[in-house]
Amino acid sequence: MATKGKAPAPKKHHKKHKKLAFPHKQLRLVAANPAVDIEVPMGDGPATPTAGYAGWEEVQRIERRAMTSFQGLPAFQQDVPIMFDGWSEDRSIERQLEELEMLGGNVVFRAIGPIFRSGSKFVFGDEPEYGEMIRASDETLLRVRMTLKLMEFVRPNLAGTKPRPKHSVDMGIPLEYTVHGDDDTLAKIAFDLYHDRSKAIVIGRLNKITDVHKKLTIGRKLKLPVLD
Repeated sequence: MATKGKAPAPKKHHKKHKKLAFPHKQLRLVAANPAVDIEVPMGDGPATPTAGYAGWEEVQRIERRAMTSFQGLPAFQQDVPIMFDGWSEDRSIERQLEELEMLGGNVVFRAIGPIFRSGSKFVFGDEPEYGEMIRASDETLLRVRMTLKLMEFVRPNLAGTKPRPKHSVDMGIPLEYTVHGDDDTLAKIAFDLYHDRSKAIVIGRLNKITDVHKKLTIGRKLKLPVLD
């Protein structure tokens, strides 16, 4: 008598899936004048900020500790690696490169993609850095890696104050200085900070002091103009 047993479990067929090769993320660059709208594959590595966060400078003082002066934020900038690639298809990428070059000069464009401040307006802050290039036997360019130097565009009427001439005194952004020497006078402070005793008159106007040679009380706080 045949014994009843459990039916064998059906064999599972494991289907092997091929790994999909996802294309590079795209950077889109759009300008109105000239009319340019191109998509560029991102290259190796992410976009990297290079400027736009620091705005302080060190002001040297004779035989005293240097002080810091805020000069304003520089324009935001970033390095963006891209790659034009027609090598696998034996296709020229020179037309794409020409479109990119149309964004040079005084052209303002929008950049959208895996970068910082995507969608903002940018200009080229510097010349692109060129990397690997591959050409066909007839010298047609098939592949080029490059790094774009993007600088965020800020309209002049939104940039705040006008640029100050070099070595000008800005009466609108005073620093604070505490008198700490028995022989401190406005003339001495002006020489120590600005290497120019004539600036004592400007300091005096800020603090309503007419005698620039009068010794000042220790602990008194003075407003100081910023010297560029």
